[in-house]
Amino acid sequence: MREREKAIPADETLFHGLIAKAVDGDRVVPGSISLPCPSFNREYAGEASPRAVDPTWTGTAALRAGDAPGPWKMGQHEYRWTPHDDPLEENEAHAEVRLHRASDTSDKPFKVKKPGQRDAARTKLAEQMRVVIAPEPAEDPVS
Repeated sequence: MREREKAIPADETLFHGLIAKAVDGDRVVPGSISLPCPSFNREYAGEASPRAVDPTWTGTAALRAGDAPGPWKMGQHEYRWTPHDDPLEENEAHAEVRLHRASDTSDKPFKVKKPGQRDAARTKLAEQMRVVIAPEPAEDPVS
């Protein structure tokens, strides 16, 4: 397995796997973003790479690493989304975009407990993501 890189370059594009219900036109539905650290794949793996990780991800969203939101004020604290290289044995292109308090310098993501703040954090990230491969529509179950 490759070594973890300290920082992902700001101009690198990260790719996030999508299912049909996670998309509204060319936008990612905020509620589909997992907290506190959704998974992405690094650019060198190619924009279709999330499908190779999980075949149910038939679509792909892109995020330029330097466009990860933050800092922004939420409640009494400021928060930021930060891309982290996180290679896995089964997926060396794996990365996470982690939610942090802006004052926190650790790699550990911050777990937001208040539902309104969770929604706000998801929305901030979703606003910066763009659908680059539309997911296949979900099949209707047979009655």
